[in-house]
Amino acid sequence: MERGADFVSIGDAIRRSRGGGSTSRRKFTRRHFVERAITPEKANTRRRLGPIQELSEPSVRHGSQNSKTARRKTEVRQRELIRVARKIVASDGMEGLTIESLARSVGLTGGAVFRHFPDKQAILLGLIEDIDRSLATIRSRAAAASSDPVDNLRELVREHLSSAERRRGVSFVVIAEVLRSRDPELRTRMNDVMKRHLAEVERLLEDAFRSRLIRRGNAQTQAIALFGLVQGAVTLWKIGSHGARPGALFESLWSQYLNGIRQSIR
Repeated sequence: MERGADFVSIGDAIRRSRGGGSTSRRKFTRRHFVERAITPEKANTRRRLGPIQELSEPSVRHGSQNSKTARRKTEVRQRELIRVARKIVASDGMEGLTIESLARSVGLTGGAVFRHFPDKQAILLGLIEDIDRSLATIRSRAAAASSDPVDNLRELVREHLSSAERRRGVSFVVIAEVLRSRDPELRTRMNDVMKRHLAEVERLLEDAFRSRLIRRGNAQTQAIALFGLVQGAVTLWKIGSHGARPGALFESLWSQYLNGIRQSIR
């Protein structure tokens, strides 16, 4: 279309806004100039406002909101991929978990999964974060059960066994894989998760000591013993050495553990 007297080209508008000089190599996006003819009045307005002021605050806020929404969608997608990865590990073992098997299970291409998890180490890191969230949920539910620290410990064991059963023992499979891989980042992240969890168990034991609900003992050792109690029950269940489900063993395991910590040597 020919340029009329009432219109100027985008290039002319840029030159006018810069005082008529030659056009620099500065890049202008569609936010600054729409891909159509611009009237002289609009060009003058653009000169007064400048390219930055022209982006109104609502537009900036809208962009920020879109960014947050995109991040949330990414997090949701990653958690869904990790949930499916857990299922693969539960049914096919850690060796069955690959980018390709994960992509097939969720109906995506390998490239789509790769954008979230570029390799198996990244998937393992995601599984470790998933374990961290699961343990945090267990602790939160146990804390909400009672103001009595011994009751909290009891509920912690119950929730731990029930969660391990629902998750089909995948958390312990992931821990075993981290130990086998000898990857320093995986080991560090897993260690941080376990330290947080055991620290909370130790805190409950210390509260019970102060309340004189149990005899004072070594809180760290007793916390490790409680973790081993759950791990042992789940491991035997997974390999078929013990037919009982972990949740069904709760009352017996808790009774033995409680008797042990009540008789702790000062």
